[in-house]
Amino acid sequence: MLKRLIWSAEACFSFGIGLRARATHRFTSLLANAPEPDLSSTEASFATVRSRHPITKLKQASALQTLIMLAIAAAILLSPPAPDTSVTFAAVGDVMLARGIGKRITENSTKWPFAHVRDKLRAADLTFCNLEFPFTHDGLKVNKPFCFKGDPANVACLTDAGFDIVSLANNHTLDCGRDGLTDTMRTLDAASVAYAGAGPTEADARAPRILTVNGLRIAILARNAWLPEIVWYRTDAPTIAPLDPDTIEDEIRAAARQADVVIVSVHWGEEFAKHPCPDQIDLAHKMIDAGANLVIGHHTHTLQPIEEYHKGVIAYSLGNFVFDNSRPVCLDSRIFTCRLSRSGVSDVKLIPTHLDHWRPALWHDLWHDPWHDQ
Repeated sequence: MLKRLIWSAEACFSFGIGLRARATHRFTSLLANAPEPDLSSTEASFATVRSRHPITKLKQASALQTLIMLAIAAAILLSPPAPDTSVTFAAVGDVMLARGIGKRITENSTKWPFAHVRDKLRAADLTFCNLEFPFTHDGLKVNKPFCFKGDPANVACLTDAGFDIVSLANNHTLDCGRDGLTDTMRTLDAASVAYAGAGPTEADARAPRILTVNGLRIAILARNAWLPEIVWYRTDAPTIAPLDPDTIEDEIRAAARQADVVIVSVHWGEEFAKHPCPDQIDLAHKMIDAGANLVIGHHTHTLQPIEEYHKGVIAYSLGNFVFDNSRPVCLDSRIFTCRLSRSGVSDVKLIPTHLDHWRPALWHDLWHDPWHDQ
């Protein structure tokens, strides 16, 4: 520390000498080229007095500047280094609190869906899920084979479990039309749950949601790769954000200029597939190369691989977390946890879960992990 202080003092002193020399040269040049002052005026007399010993006065000013710079350098060197601010982050896949699960909540309580995993979710500084349905009373279901509608009162399920932000960019958010989407956004706003990937216009839906947690600015972009059924995208009305492979890289770069960390949530992939397709892998790599630190996938209802690529991490699909789907391939999921900082993503961990009567339970028995066996 003493060597660094001496080095900084010498550097500041050298800088002060150089500054003094340049200022002396400029001052002398100006003095030589200045017109003779009019001694008849009081101001001219003062000008003459001030210029009588210019070099001496400049030496005094330069010495003072050098001392100030030395004091600043010493304060910087002697102060403890600022720690790299970090945030613990937890993410899960598809959460659907309608249909059969809505009935279970009514029969039990809003604590029922996440009762077995609540502590794990609330332990993180920032917790995320893909919200796979709308919260609405008045929105009418559209005519499609699988259509969900959730009771706005059940937003308490999310707040009790500790969810801070959700993605609305998926193929079920518009199941009750634009009125249903508007009701969903109002419900989340009233509950202080942030959302990404939806808004009153397409520009709003595409904009990153930036949250500041522990002093760290985190930008979250949410995109949907599947066309909504019946209700189409609109640029001038409540809508969700489509995934455009031609623009997503520039959108990530723009988000990175506003934040310390960039997370991209993507609703993509073939339903019930256990692995991402080559196009997904290629696009995920491009997202990381463009500046995303973390890519989180969902939609397939299945658990897919996690990949570390360059300085980022890709979770291609985290599977069903709360869903009334009993297909064996859809029952396993994970709570993805990591630490976010200005250095990127670290301490990645996967907490195994299994759907038990449509809600997640932890794998307490260690006899095997079905996902790692595949």
